[in-house]
Amino acid sequence: MDSVASPTATAAPAGSPTRIAQPVQRRLDTRWVVTALLVLGIIPTALGIAHLATVVAGMDVSDKALYFLASPVPIGVHVAGAALYVLLGPLQFAAGFRRRAPQWHRMAGRLLVFSGLLVALSALWMTLTLPHRPGAGDILFVARLVFGSVMISALALGFVAIRRGDVPSHRKWMTRAYAIGLGAGTQVPVLMLAEIIVGRPDDLVRAVLMGGSWVVNLAVAEWVMRRR
Repeated sequence: MDSVASPTATAAPAGSPTRIAQPVQRRLDTRWVVTALLVLGIIPTALGIAHLATVVAGMDVSDKALYFLASPVPIGVHVAGAALYVLLGPLQFAAGFRRRAPQWHRMAGRLLVFSGLLVALSALWMTLTLPHRPGAGDILFVARLVFGSVMISALALGFVAIRRGDVPSHRKWMTRAYAIGLGAGTQVPVLMLAEIIVGRPDDLVRAVLMGGSWVVNLAVAEWVMRRR
């Protein structure tokens, strides 16, 4: 919230420690945010690449592995799109970087829309074609359909908003799309923490935790946008 100076307030002199400390603090905060987003995105991407390598090498013979071998294009597109999305995305949230490199911001933004659509569409394709078990599997099936569709809609709305010059709406929709795209980044630590606390979760708990990770990401994104 913007501060309002009282009539008796004394303005800090130019070059004072307060004036210098504020932009320095903002830069530090931005670096922490960018670093955290990169870590959250890189971990599941690296795990996905490693799992894909084990499937190709024949080290994984599960039903899902056999599905991936029979239909490698969707998973390949998903992993490649996700890698591009999580590497470029965090820099778009650095206001200072946007101001210093507006051309880069626009070029990276176009790539992010394209890679984000690849991630969401390939995820929907795999959701609709990959066999899933009833019960807990149905929960994840619905969650993936819902959040994949919302991500596509958010990307489209964000693109349309910037084309008509509505920067605030563009930022909000792109933030929501990135929060959904980063769902796997939240799912990994959430599932690891659950396993440490209560042991390996069953299918139902796992499905709820994975679906809840998308909800948490969106809730955090909305909270941050309201603070701004």
